[in-house]
Amino acid sequence: MPGRERAGAIVLNKKNQILLVERIKNGAHYFVIPGGGVKPGETYIDAAVREVREETRIDVKAVREIYTLRPRDGPSDIRNNHHYIICEYISGEPRLDDASVERARMAEGKGNNEYFPQWMDTGRLPGTLVYPLEIRDWLIEDIPTGFRQTPREATIRL
Repeated sequence: MPGRERAGAIVLNKKNQILLVERIKNGAHYFVIPGGGVKPGETYIDAAVREVREETRIDVKAVREIYTLRPRDGPSDIRNNHHYIICEYISGEPRLDDASVERARMAEGKGNNEYFPQWMDTGRLPGTLVYPLEIRDWLIEDIPTGFRQTPREATIRL
């Protein structure tokens, strides 16, 4: 069964902070880039903008794709790729929407599944567990250079 194409939004503000979602799930504590699955008929650029709005209530404008992760296992079908789009912050404060899927999961209380969208100082990235780790490591290298070495691609085990 083929996977699903995914899109993530890399959002930085003028305070040198990155938008992340803190996750606590089944005892694990980590951060993720806002994002999710691409809907039928939707581009991954549009999906990144939609997902960041749905997950964090932040309005952004897509600039360009900077990272692509391709799966090592399974068919090399585009639907398995994970695209990361650098986005320009427009407005909003990170929070869950009252009608969000994430808020509903938290209300169910199953599996200790919690979501906390927030800004994090980019200087904290090296000591923070951010998935996928490949994207975190590229961000640590690319933020100081203004993303001059992008786009980047990697084939990894997802």
